[in-house]
Amino acid sequence: MSPRRFGSTPIESLYLQLAKARAERDDAEMRRETAEAQNTAAMIEASKRNRELAVLQVQRATLAWRKESEERERRERERWERRMADKEDEIGRLRGEVERMEGERKEARREEEKARERAGRMTLNSIRMRKEIEGLRENLKVREEREMMGEEDEDAEEWFDALDEVAD
Repeated sequence: MSPRRFGSTPIESLYLQLAKARAERDDAEMRRETAEAQNTAAMIEASKRNRELAVLQVQRATLAWRKESEERERRERERWERRMADKEDEIGRLRGEVERMEGERKEARREEEKARERAGRMTLNSIRMRKEIEGLRENLKVREEREMMGEEDEDAEEWFDALDEVAD
């Protein structure tokens, strides 16, 4: 007699089918759990990558902002330096202009002083000349009176010429 094989009877066959179905179900559940675990692991990995990507994007944006900010500050600093240089140039130009105007003012004062001196000399000369003229006129009156009285003056002609010269 040969050994009897398990599953040769209908009940055993049902047990075998049931065991196979359970094993297939367990395998399917294991595969599902494995797939879920793999899916969860993939999601976790994707989440990590997304976080890393987000961190990298934030870092990139921060670096870009810093670069732009530094560039803006550099341009502003250069603009400020140009304005300061322009103002220094303007100050130098104005100082030169002030010095030139002060020189002109001093020169004008010197000219004015010279003109006053000349005017004073001219005034003194004209005062002297007036006095001379007045003196000559008085002498003339005296001579005219003498002539009227009959006295002749031989120097009368010279006096008239001198009076004409002074008047000129």
